[in-house]
Amino acid sequence: MYVDNSSLEKLILIDGSSAEVTNSTVTCGSDVSTCIYLEDSGTIKFDNVTVNHAGDDDTIAVSRSSSAEIKNSTITHTGSHSGFIQVQSNSSVQFE
Repeated sequence: MYVDNSSLEKLILIDGSSAEVTNSTVTCGSDVSTCIYLEDSGTIKFDNVTVNHAGDDDTIAVSRSSSAEIKNSTITHTGSHSGFIQVQSNSSVQFE
């Protein structure tokens, strides 16, 4: 999936799915647990993306051989507790 100059709510990429998001905003309200979720070889590339998450769980969760590349972006978590970015089980996150 390729997204440019858009407003999005919650992203889930699983089972080898991928997305490239540029010049966009991802907003997740307090009713959303994890805002951006990658699992089982999911991949995402962000460039010039603003992520706003008001929920109580992780803003970004990357699990089971998934990867995220985040460039020129802003990530804000305003939820009351839990983590901000979770990376586990042979996964990776790269920030530039």
